[in-house]
This record gives sequence, C-alpha cells and structure tokens, in this order.
Amino acid sequence: MQLEIVVASLLLIIANCLVAIRAFRDPAFYRKCALHVDGVLINKQYARLISAGFVHKNWQVLFFNMFVLLCFALSYREQMMLHSFFLAYMGGLLGGNLLALHVHRYDTYFQSTGSSGALSGLITACLLLFPGHQMQLFFLPLQLPAWLIGLAAILYSLYRLEPSASRFRYEEHLGGMIAGGCLSLLLHPHVLQQYPLMAMGFMLASVVFLLVCRVQLPTYIDLNPPVEEPVMIQLYNGREQRPLMDKESELNFLLDEVARKGLNGLDPSQRSRLEELSQDPEI
Repeated sequence: MQLEIVVASLLLIIANCLVAIRAFRDPAFYRKCALHVDGVLINKQYARLISAGFVHKNWQVLFFNMFVLLCFALSYREQMMLHSFFLAYMGGLLGGNLLALHVHRYDTYFQSTGSSGALSGLITACLLLFPGHQMQLFFLPLQLPAWLIGLAAILYSLYRLEPSASRFRYEEHLGGMIAGGCLSLLLHPHVLQQYPLMAMGFMLASVVFLLVCRVQLPTYIDLNPPVEEPVMIQLYNGREQRPLMDKESELNFLLDEVARKGLNGLDPSQRSRLEELSQDPEI
C-alpha cells in the first residue's frame, strides 16, 4: 500500500478546508482567491488560476468534492504513483480554470471557484490508467466499476453546480478532464499501446468537446455587446474594448440575481458587493 497517495490526499483536503473556511468567513478573501476574468487578464493576478481551486461556494460543495477526492485516493493508493496523482490533480485544476477563463474572457463579471476541474482531471487519469479497476464506497458493501462512479461524480457535480440557472457551466470539468487525461498519457505512453481504442476515444472526444464548446460560445456570451449609457468602456490590453457596468447597473444586476436565485443563491463576494452598493450614497 502506498501511503504517499493517502497522505497527499489528506494534505489536499486539509488545505482545501482551511482556505474554504477562511473564505466563508471573509468575503474579501473569497474575492481575492476566486477566478475572476479581469483579475487575471487585466491585473495579471495569475495566482487566481490555482487559488480558485481551494475556495468553494458553500459547505455542500466542499464536502462533496473532498469526499470524492478521498474515495479515489483510497481506491487507487496501491496502483497510482504519487507524481501521477499530483500532476493529474493540479493539471486538472489549472486546465479547467484556463478553459473557463478562455470561454468567459469577455464576461467581466464571471468568477468561478471550486476543485471540480482538479477532480475531473484526477478521475479521468485514474480511468485511463486503470480502466478495469473496481471501487468500493464507504457506505456500499459491493464493488462498482470505477468508470461508473467517476462518471456519476462528474455528472452530479455538473448538475448541482448551478441548479437555478438556465444552463450549467461545464468548462472547469471539461478542461480538467482533458488536462488530466493528456498528462496521464504523456507520463504513461504505454496506455496508447495497451488500450489503444480507449486512448483514441479519449483524444477524439476531447477534440469534439472543444469544438462544441467553441460553437456554443455565442449562444450565451455576446462577443460584441451594444454600448449604451451609462455603460463605461475600458481598453483591454490596448486592442479590444469590453463593457463595464457602472454602480447603478451593477446593483440592478445583483438585484436581478437575488430575484432569480434568492439571497442564498449569491456567493459570498456577490453578497458583500450587494451590501456595499446598497449603502453607497451616490446610487
């Protein structure tokens, strides 16, 4: 039994819990760590690409993600090497956030948190390297195929991500799956010979998903939004223009979100910003 995998997963769980608990209590810290388009593209705060993976929206998301991480770490502790485990997790985290950043690069108010990309990368790596592995969860007396549990975990995290929105976000999961899978194939090229159909299927699916992602982009992001008063314009990297809301428009946007999701549907940074704008005498 390789205790390194178990120890590494416990350290990741502790780090996630410590950062998430502080973010729950400190909205400013939550905003500082979250993946934010302007924070990365304009202010060059590249640490957000990593820190966002340790901040979670609520306790339920934190518990579910850490439970999945522990289950896969315990199940694959004898088969997986420590460097493969770590690279799949961190590669999935970075790959998922990079894809989300690219897809939402024109969405000024987009922000994202959570370790869904990291877990998607880890799950994909486990399934590619050990496709016939059986897993046993804590509360079930029987073993199930690892691919079935991994697929169920990813699908559940997708649908519980934005339960009240008109669409769910998938970029972190997709980017994490592609990054984790590609890194695993690079580190273990024997998989291409041992399971050629599975490896080719993964690569083909990755290309198709990326193409679909690009095709669907205009359906929910207007790349050329109309500029109306009192919207301000900011020059982006000296090349492109992006719309920025003034305070009144931002307040109206947040109030619409409250009407649609309820106050508890806002993340800590949005609730803090709503309270700040509500007390602004200039509005």
